[in-house]
Order: sequence, then structure tokens, then C-alpha cells
Amino acid sequence: LLNFELKPCRYQKDKMAKTSHKKYFMMQDIHDEYLLADVKSLLDSNADQSYKESIGKLVQWLNGSKQTGLYLYGNLGSGKTHIAMSVLNLYAKQNKKVAFVNCPNFAYLFYSSYTEDDKREAKLDQLRNAYCIVLDDIGAETYSSYFRDEILFPLLNDRMEKHKLTLFTSNHELSELANHFRFNQKGDDEALKSKRLMERIERLSEPLLIAGSNRRISR
Repeated sequence: LLNFELKPCRYQKDKMAKTSHKKYFMMQDIHDEYLLADVKSLLDSNADQSYKESIGKLVQWLNGSKQTGLYLYGNLGSGKTHIAMSVLNLYAKQNKKVAFVNCPNFAYLFYSSYTEDDKREAKLDQLRNAYCIVLDDIGAETYSSYFRDEILFPLLNDRMEKHKLTLFTSNHELSELANHFRFNQKGDDEALKSKRLMERIERLSEPLLIAGSNRRISR
């Protein structure tokens, strides 16, 4: 009688060891390769001076009291998502619960009628209580006043009241993001609702420009 048993090779074991912190991600809407992102390796030979200055400010934030999160903004390919995942990996390796949320996917998930209410609430509960979350690419979602008022606002308001660490990445400056959330699908001006949401974002985070050339090309 033959028995077959599959065992990981040393390369697979090494990869498993480097990504073992994945179990602390309550939500991970990004490829597993980003689990290898590391704050210590953010600077490389391709880094230009403006990017180095941005990372220097990030390191200062990490070494500080971190009473608020970060609003990472900049051009396409500047490395915002990689940086944000580096921070999440740092906390996950400290056995802290974290979550990475892609806002365009998140908006579709919660606007879709296929998402059951109990599953929706369970996901939101995880995001409300995680030690640190990243809301990636905010402002790139197909606009929905429902997403702004029923999902984002209560989530961010809850995290603000609980003093939870929250990071954002965006291609928009804060003023541009406010304009994105200002108008509903019919084109009605809802400046007050946009202002209420932006107040939460600004209370939860401080803006940090990720400058430099397109790192997707340079790599």
C-alpha cells in the first residue's frame, strides 16, 4: 500500500514563514505578493530625492505617537499602495488585526444587491474594530451617495470615536476628494454631506504627499 504525502519544499516553507502574518488580516483585497512589502525596504536604488523625503516623513510618523493615521496621496504609480501595505504588514507581524480595503471593489460589494445584509454587517464590524485599516484608492470608486452616507461615514465616524488607526491612499488631494463626494448621481449638490465625511477623514489622518516619478515604470 502506497501513501502519498505532500510536503512544502524549502522555498515554499520560506514563503509561508514570510506571509504567516496573513491570518491577522480581517480583509485583504490585494494580491498576496503585497504581504512581502516591508517598511525597511521602501527605499531602493531607484528612489529619487522627492520620494526619499516622503519616506523620511513616513518614518517620522511611525516613530511618533501616531495619534492619527495618514492620507497618502500622489500620482499614479508613486507607491502609495505598497507603502500602505508595508505599514499593515508591520502591525500584522505584531499580532494586531488589520484590514486592506480597495474602495472601488468595496463600493461595488456594498451597493450590489447580491450582498446579504448579515454578511455586510459582519464585514463592517471587522473593519470598525481592526487595529489599523487601509482604505485604498478612495475617490476612484464609481460614485454613490449610498456608499458615502451609509457605509463610509458611519464606518469612519465609529473609528474616529474609538481612536482607531486609519490610513487612506488616493490620487486626489483632499480638496479634490471633497468635490468627488459632493454631488450625487443626479448631479444634486450635497456639499454638507461631503463636508461631514471629509471632517472624519481629516480627523483620522494627516496628509502626506508621496512624491517622485512613476515607480511602476522605474521598477
